[in-house]
Amino acid sequence: MLTFSEIDTILENKFSIDLACIKVSSKSDQHDICYEGPGSVSMGEDGTFSMKMYHAFEETQNPLDLWSENAKHMFQRTPGQIIPEHAFYSFEGIDMSGKEWVAEHLAVNPRFSLPSVGAVITAQIKTLSCTTKKQQRELSSSDELLGIRLITKGKYDFPWNTFVKENNTTSLSECKITVACSECNVRNFNDKYIQLTKYFPLNQPLGYKVLIEAFNIALGEILTPTIIIESGKDKTTTRLFSVSVAANVKKILPPFKTNSPHSSHHFSEFVNAYCNNTPEPLTDLYNSWERCLKENQSLIENSCLILTVAIEGILKKYFSDLDTSQISKDKAEETLEKIKALNLEENIFNRIKGMLTSSQHANPKKILTKLIEDAVIR
Repeated sequence: MLTFSEIDTILENKFSIDLACIKVSSKSDQHDICYEGPGSVSMGEDGTFSMKMYHAFEETQNPLDLWSENAKHMFQRTPGQIIPEHAFYSFEGIDMSGKEWVAEHLAVNPRFSLPSVGAVITAQIKTLSCTTKKQQRELSSSDELLGIRLITKGKYDFPWNTFVKENNTTSLSECKITVACSECNVRNFNDKYIQLTKYFPLNQPLGYKVLIEAFNIALGEILTPTIIIESGKDKTTTRLFSVSVAANVKKILPPFKTNSPHSSHHFSEFVNAYCNNTPEPLTDLYNSWERCLKENQSLIENSCLILTVAIEGILKKYFSDLDTSQISKDKAEETLEKIKALNLEENIFNRIKGMLTSSQHANPKKILTKLIEDAVIR
């Protein structure tokens, strides 16, 4: 598990690891490429991770053959074809303290000059993970729970409702709410980063992703994790993410105020409703919301179009049963056959046909009206 000093260096984009041995490999039906040697993983000023290692050529190994195999493996693809997973490399490295670090989905870049006895291998890393087994004295005999500690850079307007005393000063810098019958803590550290702590059943490994989605919608912005520490019954997994500081921070109007302690009740109510009714992350609802957020700074015409399409899609997905005036497909086809016999002009017939076709789908206007009548929305 990371120490507090290591967490601080990550948040300051100064983290680096010296690795005594690195193994970068890729296996498929056509290729089996492996690089091994000492190296390091470092964090750039932009907040992204990169790997660099030295691979010494074997006596029988031709550098040009190695470069050619890697080029075929990564780049000789049919235009328009999605690159398969096995075309990328995996990474394993052991640091000086014996911890093993792993990463997936790497595109390596071997560089060497002739004559040469080795190659410098570089790659960008999206997610870097380290798993350590707990000592016997640390094992828990209580219910099997997955403890999540998530750290995100930046300042966020959570409804801070708890005072915290630190270094002889007291500040309103913690948000405590109950989610799924257990406490969830979010702590603000000098507006530089927040730390979220929550426990989940081990059979719900993606529960924290749904929770983050609920937070995103409630805050009107996206929380991008820098560090996630998952603590299970017998092991702890630490994941570090490349988060570019150059990424634009976009916001959208949240459904209610979140910058006041008095908002914590509404905040908790929304988060619980979302988590209880969302079985897995990245539903149609969240994808539509995220698209609206990412496009909120485009031209107003594009923004309106994206917003209305999102509303229509969500209504048809979750509330189509509220539109009771839909015309069945059989009735529409029967009506069209009768209209054909009238020998109307083609443009008039096509207009009627389009109207009957659209009438088979839920009408957003009628659904919204019904939701207002039922006092679900204003």
